Amino acid sequence: MLNAERFKSWLLVLVLVCAGASSARAAVNARQLATAATAGDAAALVKLQASAGSGDLEAQYWLAMYDLQVRHDDMQAAHWLEHAAKRGSVPSQYSLGLLYTQGRGVTRDYAIAADWYRKAAAHGDLNAANNLGWLYAHGDATLPIDRVKAADWYRKAAQAGNPEAQNNLGWLYARGAGVPQDMSQARHWLQLAARGGDAQAQSRLDTLDAAVAPVPSVPVGSSPTLQPVTPVTRAVAPAATVAPAATVAPGAADAAVQAVQAWAHAWSAKNLPAYFGAYMPDFQPSPSVSHAAWVADRTARIAGKPTISVTLANVQDKVTGSQATVTFREDYRAGGVHFVGGKALVLQQVGGHWLIAQER
Repeated sequence: MLNAERFKSWLLVLVLVCAGASSARAAVNARQLATAATAGDAAALVKLQASAGSGDLEAQYWLAMYDLQVRHDDMQAAHWLEHAAKRGSVPSQYSLGLLYTQGRGVTRDYAIAADWYRKAAAHGDLNAANNLGWLYAHGDATLPIDRVKAADWYRKAAQAGNPEAQNNLGWLYARGAGVPQDMSQARHWLQLAARGGDAQAQSRLDTLDAAVAPVPSVPVGSSPTLQPVTPVTRAVAPAATVAPAATVAPGAADAAVQAVQAWAHAWSAKNLPAYFGAYMPDFQPSPSVSHAAWVADRTARIAGKPTISVTLANVQDKVTGSQATVTFREDYRAGGVHFVGGKALVLQQVGGHWLIAQER
């Protein structure tokens, strides 16, 4: 027989699981409404506004992102972000920190920005930790420069795998700013950052012996943009069942290829709602990288590029039931970065749509 204490424990677990699942569904729904509103769906915008007004954290965050990107109403965006941030929305805390860093919709204030970044970093947001380092490295009238603290925050994010923080920490070691000058440590962190895709890190590796050091990089994610709400604690949606080999429905291959082409177009256009909407809601690039960390990293990388061009060639596909594998040669250009190479995407058919489940 289930005793009273065990029953209470079981009931608490059940409540938390149900709450997490509900939160995950709300996040997806809010993202879908924001995406539709961005495309001009007035009814979706009304629903998003109603949800935000009723106190839904995900809706408040998404409405703020809509205000920033579509309406260009920074003050209204700051209003919604503050509501959600005060109630514990980690993406809202991070984005509000960015607004205070930039002075968008609020008076620029590094001390207030640091408070919001610190809250987000406490829940695992690595970009927030990196940006805290940047604030302490630069300072303003509200936050004195403290390069020891800058190094500490860069290190927290760098050790957890954030390429931008690895780049910044490596350069502090190269300059002896906030840490003892150590060229071995500088190369170690810069090499990690370069392998992680940070374009500036390779340039810094090439100039370590230069007499004049480049200016440290600006905060990650310098332009807050629409991105999926990613609560730190969330229920992972069950993976869609992969059907066994079956007859391919007419047009399925074309639809999978079109989905990949739309993904490349959204990436090139820096349309983050469409870009993230091309993936499964719980997509993870690897078991060691959470969905939240991936979203934050991709948002920072895409938003931080002035222009992006992604073109696909030699596109081929193989569809088996509700799963498709699309291979292609990718030509990526952004600023001074140019990459050409083979790539494969595994897509899952969900609700009549092909969504990216794996990248290879």
